Amino acid sequence: MSFHLNGEEVRAFLAPAAHTDGDTFIYFPDSDVLHLGDVFRTTSYPIIDQYN
Repeated sequence: MSFHLNGEEVRAFLAPAAHTDGDTFIYFPDSDVLHLGDVFRTTSYPIIDQYN
């Protein structure tokens, strides 16, 4: 899905098989920024929900 926010395009991608079933990646192509939330961590491995 894509939309515009404050004059900038924003793209949202559903993250397949992440640690919850609603994880979404947000990409701002004009700024070349990708927001991954808690799916990507710099201090530890990501949490994997093995039971679900």
